[in-house]
Amino acid sequence: MKKVLIFAIIMAFYMCFSVCEAHWADAVCNDFKENGYITESMDFSSLNADITKGEVAQIVNLYYSFEEEIESASKSLEVANEKGYMQNASESETLKREEIAPIICELIGKNDVDVFEEVETVFEDDEDISSWTKGYIKILCDSNIVEGFPSHKFMPQANLRKGEFITMLSRITGAGGKDDLILIEDEEDEEEPDLKIKVLKVFDEELIDEDIEDELVLQSGDKALIAVYSTYEDSAFIFDIENEEVAEFIEEFNQIKAKSSGETLATVKLDEIEDVKKEFKIVVE
Repeated sequence: MKKVLIFAIIMAFYMCFSVCEAHWADAVCNDFKENGYITESMDFSSLNADITKGEVAQIVNLYYSFEEEIESASKSLEVANEKGYMQNASESETLKREEIAPIICELIGKNDVDVFEEVETVFEDDEDISSWTKGYIKILCDSNIVEGFPSHKFMPQANLRKGEFITMLSRITGAGGKDDLILIEDEEDEEEPDLKIKVLKVFDEELIDEDIEDELVLQSGDKALIAVYSTYEDSAFIFDIENEEVAEFIEEFNQIKAKSSGETLATVKLDEIEDVKKEFKIVVE
């Protein structure tokens, strides 16, 4: 009976230790599984196991939608190589904790680091961190994406664990959302298409060149030459005038013709992106 009791106590301590050790990543792991970033083919039975470069590539590619489905770790590493965040890696190769920093920085577009610059981190084992990774680690620390152990050490030469890696990715989301963080390979942030409308000339009156903001004032019989500019290239424009008895748009000449006194609403839209539009009032005096 005493042996059974001792065994039960030992098992209880073991189970408690296991839960306490892993619980900090359990929620993240479940979230990643629900969102399809961790698939059934991936072995995440232990979040304390070392993660391989092949597994890193698989999760990152699903997380950033670089792959819709995972074919193999080797295929995922080919994609990682193309995207530029991990080069010439072996699928079974493990990563040291310090080696994940430049990978994450590449993914979030913060890879502009001078590896020769002397940088000090806040960790007590700073001298154990390879000099070329310190700048990356400092960026991720400042962004609250990576942190050290309660001992105030980073343990840079220790292997990166699965729970640690997915926690870092979850903190990327916390830092602004993965959709807001663009891989450097995507190059430039595309501006939202906008419209600018100008009156270049009002016939039989005076030559003008000004933007149309809220309204265009014309005299009855005037014809206003209209020019439309947009940051979105190679798109046609659609003019719509609400009351054609007040004014009409002559598409052949890009003219608005004032017909009779009154007011009417004019709308200009991009034909390919209809929610990008500009409205103004035409006033015929």
